[in-house]
Order: sequence, then structure tokens, then C-alpha cells
Amino acid sequence: MKKGFVTFCTEDYLCILNNLLDSILLYSKYDVIVYTINFEHDFKSSRIKTKKIDLLNVDFFNICKMKIFSALDCDLDFGLCIDSDMIFTKEIDLIFEENLDKILTSKFPLFGKHPHKPLQANVGWGEVIKKYSTKINENWVYATFIFSNENKWFLQEVLDEMENVGSQIGEDELIINGLLSKYGAQGDIGYNFFPNGLNEMFEIYFGLKENNNINNPYLKYDCPVRFFAFHGHLIKDCSFGKEFLKKLNIWNTFIII
Repeated sequence: MKKGFVTFCTEDYLCILNNLLDSILLYSKYDVIVYTINFEHDFKSSRIKTKKIDLLNVDFFNICKMKIFSALDCDLDFGLCIDSDMIFTKEIDLIFEENLDKILTSKFPLFGKHPHKPLQANVGWGEVIKKYSTKINENWVYATFIFSNENKWFLQEVLDEMENVGSQIGEDELIINGLLSKYGAQGDIGYNFFPNGLNEMFEIYFGLKENNNINNPYLKYDCPVRFFAFHGHLIKDCSFGKEFLKKLNIWNTFIII
């Protein structure tokens, strides 16, 4: 069984992506497939496979569409589909070890749990999602997920719908949640495994603050967190990401000792 990661990237995100890839090479035993959008690049590692996508209209909606396409197109039997603005921790491989039996039999991919209810904050989303179902899931998920061959059919339906609508607010995340509502499926893995890349979450991971409802904003909304990765925000700063990865290495060395 082939396990691994799949991600996607435009050339302007290459520096940020390199930080993600460095963390994969450091902390995971699994390889990664990178779908490069409208450019070619040699990452000079046998553990990094690349596939080029030629995309005429490079708007955000179509880039999100390529995320779903990459999960469908790759040859992984069990994969984690991720954004390029992430940095992994040494715990990342637990997502494969702990969820193997579940993902191989699940009818749906397992998505990262969302702490909020975006329908309440985004005007217009509610009307869009009603076309999929009148029974809307209370629990929202992010468009980052683990998948297997058993549940790729759902990703194909998401991609088909994205092709049909052409472009709309909410992108892949809204369509994913709409279709999960359509099937009455929960869809989340049970926790968020890629908390935001902000100092409040770094401090909890490094043990500088206690992981409780006061310090962890996810727990305030009944959303458990597993620190398998950090996502977005400060991680989007390439220089910060490089320094943060160094800090992770130093901290891991200290903990081992």
C-alpha cells in the first residue's frame, strides 16, 4: 500500500513550499507528490515527485480545484492532501498510523475539523449550500483531508461540481461541506491537525503555555487539536518559516536529550 502526501503550488509560493518539504524530509518517513501549476522545478530529492499542471486561468477558485484534482490524480492508496503553506512537526506520521483502518473503510475522506461556523460569518454562503441540502451539518470542516481509494468517489463529485459552477464564493471548502450535508455525513477526522501558524499555538506546542480553554482558541469552540502541522499566517512568511523550522529542530534535539 502506497502512503504519502500530495500538495500543489504556484511558482510564487515556491519558497513557502520549500519549508513544507524540508519539514516532510525531516519528520516523516513518507514521500510527497508536488503538483506544480504552470512551472517545472527540480527539488533534488528522490523523495519528492513532481507533476506539472497547465492551468490557463490561475484564479483562487481554479487553484483550489487543483487541490482536489491532485488527490484524484496521484497514485497514493492512502494520502494526506495538504496546502503548501504548512510546516510539519515530528508527530506528523501519527495521522497515518492512527487512521489507517478508519480511512480504508470510510465512505468519505476525513477532513480537518473547523472550530467555527462559517455560514454565520460569510454572507451568501447559506444560500449556496441550500442547493445541496436543506439539512446543513452543524460541524464544518476544512478542505484539508486524508483519503483512500475507497472514498475518492466523493472527491470526484466535488471536482465535478467545481467544474460545473465555474467559480463561486467559498471555493472547495463550501462545496465539500455542502456535499457532506447532502449525504448526511459528518466528514471530520475528530480534531484539527493543522492549527494556525500564530504565536499563541506555537507557545502551546513548545510547552510555554498550558493547552486549555483559556490559551487554546480551538478548545473554546469544542474543537480538539493535534499538533501535526502549523498552517498559514506567520508560516506564509518564507523567512519566518525557515527560522521556525530551525527552532523546531533545536527544540526536538533538546527534548530527545
